[in-house]
Amino acid sequence: FDEVEKAHPDFADILLQILDDGRLTDNKGRTISFKNTIILLTSNSKNIEMDFKPEVIGRLDGVLEYSSLKIEAMDKLVEKEISFLKQRLKDKNVEVNISKQAISYIAKLGFDEKYGARPLKSTFNRLITRQVATQLIKKDNIKTINIALNEDQLQINYV
Repeated sequence: FDEVEKAHPDFADILLQILDDGRLTDNKGRTISFKNTIILLTSNSKNIEMDFKPEVIGRLDGVLEYSSLKIEAMDKLVEKEISFLKQRLKDKNVEVNISKQAISYIAKLGFDEKYGARPLKSTFNRLITRQVATQLIKKDNIKTINIALNEDQLQINYV
């Protein structure tokens, strides 16, 4: 269950039924077994003791806390987006090259202190994917795409 702190307050009662009984019964008497189920709950709560009933917290096997995503991790996420792009262009026999500076530039633009890497996908789509798609539609003989940073501007060259 993702971001459970946003759930309706009655969800805690449903969750307690699942955690206590290992099953859930709907209003028509149908039962669903949770006996062989691993339940993961995610939350952005800063203080789970205030946001969740003590009965729920007491039934959890463990609580893992994660710190905010750091900007240093962003380069790897941009490389992952580049890898997806390369995979999509593989059947068109188009090679994609990108400089480390361009990766860091995209990473910086795609990072937000509050939201972490969430803006990265839209940033990557705006800066790279749309540009590349437009050129591939216009020209069908592109074999190599080179992405570099030049004077704080991304440059995409098509060969």
